[in-house]
Amino acid sequence: MPMVSAICDNCKSSFSSGISIEGSKITLSGNTAGPCPKCGDIGRITEGTFNVIDNNIAKKVKKNNPSVADCNVFLKSILC
Repeated sequence: MPMVSAICDNCKSSFSSGISIEGSKITLSGNTAGPCPKCGDIGRITEGTFNVIDNNIAKKVKKNNPSVADCNVFLKSILC
């Protein structure tokens, strides 16, 4: 079951938020997770609408151009 990642506010490490998505669509906004396994701080869950495709999480990107920072956070959350 795919898990949504969180990014630590303090050390910027990526870790599992504990939120899993299975066969559905979910929109997340303003959510936090923690503690970070590396430093013990709180992390932010990437905001957006997520779908599960072939047992992988895919984020729906808005038609307008997302910022480079938003893209980097999202890529780090799915690759790490």
